[in-house]
Amino acid sequence: MARCAVGKGSAEFAPFSVEGAGPSRVRRRRQHHNDPQTMRLTTFSAYVATLALSLAVSAAAQTPPAARVCADVPDRFACLLKKFSAVYREAEDHNDFTLYWAIIHTEADRAKACTGDAPARFLRLHRVVAGNADTTEFISQVTEDLFLKNPRCVLSASTRLGSKDRAAVVESLQRPLFHELSEIDATFRKFRDDQRYRIVTDLYYSRKGAL
Repeated sequence: MARCAVGKGSAEFAPFSVEGAGPSRVRRRRQHHNDPQTMRLTTFSAYVATLALSLAVSAAAQTPPAARVCADVPDRFACLLKKFSAVYREAEDHNDFTLYWAIIHTEADRAKACTGDAPARFLRLHRVVAGNADTTEFISQVTEDLFLKNPRCVLSASTRLGSKDRAAVVESLQRPLFHELSEIDATFRKFRDDQRYRIVTDLYYSRKGAL
């Protein structure tokens, strides 16, 4: 508390003080902060916190990314055919289409070689990716090029497809994106009477009349 003594014609004021904030308390606080043991504890705590943070960052960096759909399966293309929507959506979410296009390009190269069931497998993409503009354009280009270069390959592969897959291939050839329709028509005419491919050529001409 402040104390005031009044004399004749003058006033004497005692120094203002606050309880608990006297010089002795300040000295003790300074001594506490400067105490070697206290400084060592503070330094050790800071070291432990820094080490914990470093270990957490390191662990996060070493954690492998979540497995991508169809990335670690024996037949990635077969997986893509079954899970196309999931694979494409994941590629969009990660803004990374590397795996997606790698699978499709690999199968396209196999289809172009026209060996085994590769062409038929690739042609199934026409129905699976319907509505996906970028992928549809790529598949159409591969199919049109292969049909004009090696028509028997595409026709034979199409006979082994299910009815919906076959219809999707024929519809694509009826609306070519990279070649003239006259070129496609001329190639189909060459095989119109070949009994081996009648299931495909008949579908082409029956649908053509409905266009």
